[in-house]
Amino acid sequence: SFSAIVAILFIVKLCGGCQSDKSKTPSTPNIDTTVVATPQQANLNFADTMTLAASRCDSILSTPYHNPQLIMAVEKPHKIYSVSDFSRAFPDINPVQIAAARHHGVAPRNSRDEIASMVGDSLICISHNPYYTVAPLTSSSPYLIPRAKKLLARIGRNFIDSLLIKKIPPSLIIVSSVTRSLEDIKGLRTINTNATENSCHSYGTTIDISYINYAPIVLADGTTIRQARSDTLQWVLSEVLNDLRSLGACYVKYERKQGCYHITVR
Repeated sequence: SFSAIVAILFIVKLCGGCQSDKSKTPSTPNIDTTVVATPQQANLNFADTMTLAASRCDSILSTPYHNPQLIMAVEKPHKIYSVSDFSRAFPDINPVQIAAARHHGVAPRNSRDEIASMVGDSLICISHNPYYTVAPLTSSSPYLIPRAKKLLARIGRNFIDSLLIKKIPPSLIIVSSVTRSLEDIKGLRTINTNATENSCHSYGTTIDISYINYAPIVLADGTTIRQARSDTLQWVLSEVLNDLRSLGACYVKYERKQGCYHITVR
């Protein structure tokens, strides 16, 4: 009797399972509802992003400078903090910077003469400024788009202000490379295998600033202000660049082999 009951229950369960399987509604396949942007939409979104970044950058660069007399009147010197790691603090490689350079800059030119012909129209000369100095240029021309020159002046002025508030003798940053022609880039690639063909320097948006060498300030009476140690100046410069980069004014790449910061305006 027990065996018969077990057999009946097994048959009932088996039949019920078959019916439930037949009554199941077929599952609906997963459908990807993600909307793929068209090339026109992608270009529009990119342009909007670049415009927003430029607006933030321009707002930073238009901020009034601090009064040097008030800075020097500070009794307790501010500390030097620097950054914990130069490579990690300034990681903006060429593919990151090239997007902003292409969007905001001028079209690359074949020769330095062609670059010089754009002065007064799209580019301006950066040779003379009280906040920085330009090294003798062998592979570039001293011209930038106006926004990039404004960034360079801001870096130089912030650097001097930061030295003053830390009670460190002020010095000038040195610009080691500016806008390159396609001929300049081709020539560099023959002696430097790391030089990229698609360089940010060809758009008038990018500068190299040395973190090894700095220029002394000479007063009107001919007196030269004593310079601080190079490593001290590098720490202070890293603070200045880190602040501007964090605010969204520029991209910065720490170039270990070239001894410079590679900087593009946003």
